[in-house]
Amino acid sequence: MWHRRLGHPGPEAIRHLVGSSRGVRLLTGGSAISTIDCDACGTSKLHRQVRRAVKEALLREKPADRIAIDFHDYDEGYGGYRYTLLVTDRSSSYTWDFYLTRRTTDVLLTVIIDFLTLLSTQYGARVKVIETDNEILKHPRVVSEIESRGIRLEPCAPNTQAQNGGAERIAATIKQRARAMASGAKLPDILWPEATKASTYLYNRTPTASRGWRTPYEVFHKHFWAAEAAPYARPDLSHLRAYGCKAFAMTRQAQLKQNRRQRLAPRAFIGYLVGYSSSNSFRIWNPLRDEVFTTRDVVFNEKQFFNGNLKELAEEFRYMDLQEIQERITQLIDQTNRTTIPQDADEEADEVVEDYEHAELSDIAALERGTPPPEDALYTKARFQLMTPPETPPPPSAFFTALRSTLLDVRGREHSDHPSKTSEDSKTIPPLLRWAPRTSFKAAFLAGSAQPRAQKTYKDKTKRSMDGPADCCTWADHPLSARVGWEASETTTGVGCTRKAAIDEIDLQQGASAVAEQKPESERHPRSTNTYGAQRSPLGDPWRTLPALPTSHDQLAPRNNATKAHPFAREFLEAEQSRLRGHETSRSWREVAKSEARGHQVLGCHWVYTYKLDKHGRLAKFKAILVIRGDQQAKDARDTYAATLAGMSFRILMALAARFDMELLQYDAVNAFVHATLDETVFMQLPPGYRRPGVILRLQKALYGLRRSPILWQRHLEAGLRALGFSRVAGENCCWQRGQVTFFFYVDDCVLAFPREHSADAQEAINALQKRYHLEGGKDLQWFLGIEVIRDRSTRKLWLSQAVFAEKVRKLITPRADNAEAPEERAYTPMTKTELFPYDGEAAPWEINHYQKRVGTILYAAVMTRPDIAFAASRLARFNHNPGPTHHKAVERVLRYLYNTRYLCLEYGATPGSDDDTLEVASDASFADNTLDRKSSQAFAMKLFGGIVAWKANKQTTVTTSTTEAELLSLSQAAREALFASRLIGALQVQLPTESMPEAQFATPTRTQPTIQIQCDNQQTVRLVNAELVQLQTRLRHVDIHNHWLRQEIAEHRVSVAYTPSAQLMADGLTKALALPQFKIFCQQLRLSDQRALLERNRECELVEEGERQVAEAMKNDVWDMEARDLPDTDNMAKT
Repeated sequence: MWHRRLGHPGPEAIRHLVGSSRGVRLLTGGSAISTIDCDACGTSKLHRQVRRAVKEALLREKPADRIAIDFHDYDEGYGGYRYTLLVTDRSSSYTWDFYLTRRTTDVLLTVIIDFLTLLSTQYGARVKVIETDNEILKHPRVVSEIESRGIRLEPCAPNTQAQNGGAERIAATIKQRARAMASGAKLPDILWPEATKASTYLYNRTPTASRGWRTPYEVFHKHFWAAEAAPYARPDLSHLRAYGCKAFAMTRQAQLKQNRRQRLAPRAFIGYLVGYSSSNSFRIWNPLRDEVFTTRDVVFNEKQFFNGNLKELAEEFRYMDLQEIQERITQLIDQTNRTTIPQDADEEADEVVEDYEHAELSDIAALERGTPPPEDALYTKARFQLMTPPETPPPPSAFFTALRSTLLDVRGREHSDHPSKTSEDSKTIPPLLRWAPRTSFKAAFLAGSAQPRAQKTYKDKTKRSMDGPADCCTWADHPLSARVGWEASETTTGVGCTRKAAIDEIDLQQGASAVAEQKPESERHPRSTNTYGAQRSPLGDPWRTLPALPTSHDQLAPRNNATKAHPFAREFLEAEQSRLRGHETSRSWREVAKSEARGHQVLGCHWVYTYKLDKHGRLAKFKAILVIRGDQQAKDARDTYAATLAGMSFRILMALAARFDMELLQYDAVNAFVHATLDETVFMQLPPGYRRPGVILRLQKALYGLRRSPILWQRHLEAGLRALGFSRVAGENCCWQRGQVTFFFYVDDCVLAFPREHSADAQEAINALQKRYHLEGGKDLQWFLGIEVIRDRSTRKLWLSQAVFAEKVRKLITPRADNAEAPEERAYTPMTKTELFPYDGEAAPWEINHYQKRVGTILYAAVMTRPDIAFAASRLARFNHNPGPTHHKAVERVLRYLYNTRYLCLEYGATPGSDDDTLEVASDASFADNTLDRKSSQAFAMKLFGGIVAWKANKQTTVTTSTTEAELLSLSQAAREALFASRLIGALQVQLPTESMPEAQFATPTRTQPTIQIQCDNQQTVRLVNAELVQLQTRLRHVDIHNHWLRQEIAEHRVSVAYTPSAQLMADGLTKALALPQFKIFCQQLRLSDQRALLERNRECELVEEGERQVAEAMKNDVWDMEARDLPDTDNMAKT
């Protein structure tokens, strides 16, 4: 398999692969495949036997001192490419590949200049000698440019290519492997650019004997990288797959979560691997669409390859609507706009010459004037991008004939809603339209799509349709329905969905579609018009009606009429300009000449577009965020770690807020990172769509995407807090106090907690912070890190809920054919008592990925608000690398349980002076319950003021020889965590109850450290740590150390250990699977309560408030104050 993955190398290269690469595992005892054992190698690698001696100069030169250039001609291939230019470093044999449509002086000159700039910028290297054949000598301007840079040119003698041996030999190897790869995968010859590119990529990562079984990648980069980065010079090959194997790539609709109502539509299409863009992005060829594109969301079947069968590929046509099929056929006919997605073949320098990725503004202006752009804009970047090909003739009609018959077999002659005509020349039946219904927030909430945090609604400054908001609640029994008489209509919904059309509606023989009359653009997208023809604002539209987000700036400003602009292009362009104005105000950068960046890396950037929704799932704002390509930055020894608020700390703060009835106000730091000043020199390209030749940016502030932006923002915020008189809380870097005002944050989400009587101090603090930072918000805390905060101030109770997150878990549950849940699938507990064992077989990569995704979802809930599934999550995570059917079934059970109990909330609040008005800790262990290694499971749980704030379920790292030893290790873990929590609580100015103070107090002048009692259900362990004369009889040194430490802490009265029966121990369910009666008791001990009624009541109240807000906003709108000539019956309109 590795012979195929690495592009058909020789047997010795395979044998030395493990020592020269990372991420490679070979089966022992197997022999590497030889050339004669592989038909593809045998038919592709035969060559003449030539002996060449190594030049003595190469033994003295360093990487990048001497390079060799070689040209190769091909028949026109995919993308219109005809030539390959290979540049090889003679010292390391590292090779770069260029793909050209023309071989003119301007093109060659641009390629060579940019390549020399790449070496200088990325590696600080200067080329001294260029070996080449006589092709370069045919271009005097190129020769003159090379010699003007002080580079010696060494051409070979006429008709003597052997003198250019280094480049010729490596090029022959690359071409041999490309032939073998394409032949073995049965790929068409037109894909030679992709095969050659992949061959070069793999050649640079293949060890050879001439380099001591090291790879060209390692030899070249190890010379330039710092010593601490040397271990990373060996290439990581764990991402490689058999070349040409079948790939299941996620469709664009699935990635963008479009067409969700097509529940049975496939989420992926069939393609084939033809190359690599980076270590986690692959080049996939779709034979049906005749496209090659880059994607990350893909799984592979390395046992199947392309066989030319169109029937299985045409399955995707079953799920295309009429418009999509029309666009596909038009694309096949025209073939003039086929663009290959840019790729980054080498992660270490993938955006150095991105100025050529998009046309410069001057070139665009020249095209508009009818003047052709300069010729150097037509060359192809080295290894980074395939350019737009020239025009190609339309495909032959035979292809459409075959495709038509294939599609007819796949989709059938009949359609349930749209029967086909029997005559081929019959007229197309107009497609039926069904309008998307209005979506209330309750429906959005139950669908798991509501945003986890209340957002500030963007004020609608445009005229609203007189029909009213399109997303008005339409519940029959909702009070708002009776008060607001807006009715559903085409102008209010603004979005249509076309039914699937039968295949006979398209004339495939002629390669064009006879499509029925389509809805106008204003009706097919949210940008509709009102009754008076004025353009209606999309703000306030439900999230379900919004089109897919743009993926690049080109979709906002197309360069030709063949590509349609995004429906919200104007709004996103305004968002871009608003973002740039913000950066200009904050002085995030300054423009400099590109020459100023000599010797420095120039990072790329891109726009990220998003819809900002309010808490009801409606459009509030268009956002465009400029993100720098920090992944291109070279790694160094500087610190990039930024602290984040721990989950335990957040829950402790919520417990304190409930117990002492504190105010909780939430703020959002807008553009947080750009407040911080950079402490390094960073150059960045101008944003896409705003680039100018020869101009780049030197950053002055931290931007989103830089490696050090989080730590710089944290330092800047901490300096500001310190200047305002705040001091850090010991034990929590993200929590600060000034007096009785507590300020805690998670990156840019900030919360202010304070007693009601100290509101003036809190307001003073927030005013001072707003002078330094742009803070929005100031309302009561409702969402934090995706956790909903619900309060009942009258009873001093607080709940934490992840109901919205748990609702989204439903999409990870495998649906049944009848959409019904069998009785055995109704998970009332997260896990059965049956022990899980490793899988004997080998799981496919896509199965591993799917399993890990589902386990990760479970883990997130388990560590935040759902301790009832902590034990199950711990068990399932042990099989992440090779899950089997039993493990998938167990994961399915936990997901069903999590969804069925999604309304369970952590409850906080204790009556002053009650038994719950303190810190409670419990530990437990299950001795040798892991059959394979006989290690024990351990756990602890911690309550503060009646609500659980910390818990953990894990497997012990060592094997113990008795139940007492296992309980000792678990008790030691619980004691350490309890002491830390006690210190943190004390640092927050809270005095826990003591013998002299029966109630907990906040902000007391003097505080004493109380003795923390830990519950344990093993009497022998309790007696061992409490008795003075009893000694532990063990030969395990680490167990003895934990025993002595516990006895020390008990003697110092910092902790105490008390016996508690297992039935009353709240940590019992964290170490074992419980039956349903015991599990219900366990949930009660954790104070997990079902708050479905409270959650739904809150949603309805929010809907009423939102409806009233919309009515008030509409009353302020000009549509209510129209002149009499526009709206004669104004009085009746106002009454309505």
